[in-house]
Amino acid sequence: FTENAGQWYGNVRYIGETNFGDVGFFDDGIYMNMIMEHEVEEDTETSDGSTRTRGHVLKVTFPGSDMTSPIGIDQRSGVKNWMIGEEADWTTGVRSFNSLKYNSIYDGIDLVYKFDENEGMKYDIIVDPYMDPSQVVVLYEGHRSMKVDGKNLMIDVDGETDLVDSGLKVYYADDPTHEIEATYDLIDGSRYGFALGNYDDSRQI
Repeated sequence: FTENAGQWYGNVRYIGETNFGDVGFFDDGIYMNMIMEHEVEEDTETSDGSTRTRGHVLKVTFPGSDMTSPIGIDQRSGVKNWMIGEEADWTTGVRSFNSLKYNSIYDGIDLVYKFDENEGMKYDIIVDPYMDPSQVVVLYEGHRSMKVDGKNLMIDVDGETDLVDSGLKVYYADDPTHEIEATYDLIDGSRYGFALGNYDDSRQI
């Protein structure tokens, strides 16, 4: 996740690069700029018989939350430099981080984005002791539909591409091997939460 130190216009705080496109982290939510390739019929005027590429933006917010500016965690070694145009317009010494954290989006609940070597960008919702995880609601905008398939959340982006939120796992912070039964709780075609089984709410999850 690379900080915006003035090299990009607008209010984006950080940008993360994923295998499906760039993700912008703002104070009011997360914007996914998905770059998608689709096969094109050979007899179309615009096709060379291969693929076409286009972008599609999804916005992710947390209704009822108190979103704040994300904070970079675990700074990576080295910095990046943007040296475009006149020297006065250069931006140098730009930092990158392995994780981003939104503190206290709900009472006693933090949101962390990180990169997994095998699964790419993932997010953690950290719930402090005695706090209510049912506060968390995730809202997607810009997609067509959403459904739950076992442990996977399937988001139909444009009728041709699915974004899959896979591997739902809930566990105690002090013992990751102790998993808690959990499922996605689909509210409607744009919103979901999480339904948890019985657990010890005196421990952070």
